[in-house]
Amino acid sequence: DAGQLQGAGSAKTVVTRAQPQGKITIQNNNPQTGEFDIVVSDIVAPDGLKAVYLPTWSSKDDQDDVQWYIAERQSDGTYKKHVRAQDHKFSVGEYKVHLYYLNEDGQMQGAGGEKLMVSVAPENIRATGKINIQNNNARTGTFDVVVTNVSNPGGIQAVYLPTWSTDKDQDDVKWYLAQKQANGTYKITVRASDHKLSTGEYKIHLYYKQDNGQLIAVDATTTQVSKAVYNTPYYSQRDGRWGGRKYGPYSMDATGCVPTTLAMVISGITGTEVLPTTVADYLYNHTNEFNKDGFGTSSRGIVRAAQHWDLTTETLFTASAVKEVLSQGHHVLGAVGTSIFAHYPVTHELVLKGYDNGKTYVRDPYNAANNGWYPVDYLFGVKSVDPTDNTEGSPFIAIKG
Repeated sequence: DAGQLQGAGSAKTVVTRAQPQGKITIQNNNPQTGEFDIVVSDIVAPDGLKAVYLPTWSSKDDQDDVQWYIAERQSDGTYKKHVRAQDHKFSVGEYKVHLYYLNEDGQMQGAGGEKLMVSVAPENIRATGKINIQNNNARTGTFDVVVTNVSNPGGIQAVYLPTWSTDKDQDDVKWYLAQKQANGTYKITVRASDHKLSTGEYKIHLYYKQDNGQLIAVDATTTQVSKAVYNTPYYSQRDGRWGGRKYGPYSMDATGCVPTTLAMVISGITGTEVLPTTVADYLYNHTNEFNKDGFGTSSRGIVRAAQHWDLTTETLFTASAVKEVLSQGHHVLGAVGTSIFAHYPVTHELVLKGYDNGKTYVRDPYNAANNGWYPVDYLFGVKSVDPTDNTEGSPFIAIKG
């Protein structure tokens, strides 16, 4: 009938879904060094391609040396990865390479595999490792030691980095145990304060503890450690530009010793001019530590201001501790009581900088005539006992960059 659908036959077909594919080719297989290139071509990735992985291992001892390499895309559209036997415990013989694609959904899909034979000349089978010095900071007397290219056919149970200054032979030697990083390197941080504050040349050696417990020497280098060097300005709290400026009922020339000493130190460390009034404005308007509960500034105000300018502080409880940080080149703020700098009941803040034969250079923000070299033991002996100057446990506080 008109307008009616009528069947006229049927058929079947099979729809196949493309599978991930790729061709693995081994190139530049060097029988002397045990190095080779893996090249992936003819890539078919129906679900998209975010990365090409090449898990590779030697057949010896199962997969104890497996490395999941990420291949790099080449200009011709192939993917490539360079492999070294030294990264596989210098194993020789059969190696297996598998091919995986990471698709757009974050799923791993296998796409093939390959085998090859690897050999290494006996003279090239040895431990490897390179010492790199990083972040050598003259202001803090610290540096990082990073070990790269780490491998050893005898295994690696631990990585040691004995380090010492050449100032007095090996009287300050320390055997550091390096920590393995996520990228396979090993790292330590060395502080001059752990080496008798020695400056000048430091020696660093590299040892591996093998699976058999023996230590083997691998590499060595040297580096230079310097004292912290700052150009510290002098400011007077009685300077005509700000001496009469009041914060609450008190003026800068009367109670501004802490903001003024802080301004000297902050300017010296940052290399930027920071005036006493800038520090005073911060302390008075953003804390309760300056001219709020009585006159003057608490030692907590020193800590707050240092933090505001991205500096760190260290409370110093002994004269020896003061000498130590001064010898490193750092600044110390010290509150003193009755002395040549102050008379009871007044206490006063000073800047200490430099160290030579038990003495340090003092900058007095109230009286420049007092500026000069003084014994640290004398200064610590006349330290303030006022609770306001001891909120951090001691009136002597180091400020560091």
